[in-house]
Amino acid sequence: MGKILTLTILSLFALLLLPTVLAAEPAFIFKQNTPVDLCLEIFNENLSLATEGTTCFLTLKNPQMNISIANKPMRFDSLGRFCYDINGSKLNALGEYPTTVTCNSTIDNLMLSFTSLVTTTGTIFSTGQSILYVVFLVLLILIFFLNFYGMGYLPSRNQRDEQGRIMSINNLKYFRNVLWMTGYFLFIGIVYISSNLAFAFLGEELLAKTLFMIFRISFMFSPVIIIVWVVFIFASIFHDREFQRMLNRGMFPGGQL
Repeated sequence: MGKILTLTILSLFALLLLPTVLAAEPAFIFKQNTPVDLCLEIFNENLSLATEGTTCFLTLKNPQMNISIANKPMRFDSLGRFCYDINGSKLNALGEYPTTVTCNSTIDNLMLSFTSLVTTTGTIFSTGQSILYVVFLVLLILIFFLNFYGMGYLPSRNQRDEQGRIMSINNLKYFRNVLWMTGYFLFIGIVYISSNLAFAFLGEELLAKTLFMIFRISFMFSPVIIIVWVVFIFASIFHDREFQRMLNRGMFPGGQL
């Protein structure tokens, strides 16, 4: 069992780290559904900056390889760059956008091809950040399983005799409730980190949005769950004290606590 768990964790680590290792560094990173002013410095074949006399055109394809912007002219700005305002609706899908800039001048013709990446945050994880996220995720998953594994060694109710009557109050059962709450918040942490990794590395949004929705719902109900948990703990303590008084008087109740 231990070897299987170790192999599973190592496999998860490798699968999550693989996209970081294999992915090529994009030339530009844009935020999803956010307008951007794409500006480039264009050099001629003699390595001099292209001037206002050069005309450049932009072509942008979405991750499905459909043309979003077809050979549109770029403007020449005061800093000597060629720019184009990309509408946020053109960047509605996550993933890589093949981009081509073609320029014509009286001297020569130029073509520049590169990849732009659209993410939910407008940033990507570095290798170090990705490793840190994965390490945290693996640790949370490991602690999550150890939490419920250790819970199995704790009593779930008070000590009883063969007839089901309470013989003594077992305070260790309260620690099970603590571990249940710990497991709940560990689950929230696991879902949150998993959603971030899905947003960062997956080309489609369904899984990432589903995980993030689960995180939001779980986190939203946390105050209610904490209140119910605290009330349950104090109610259990109150009932146990009543049972303890009965036991001290030589009575053996057959209650459920």
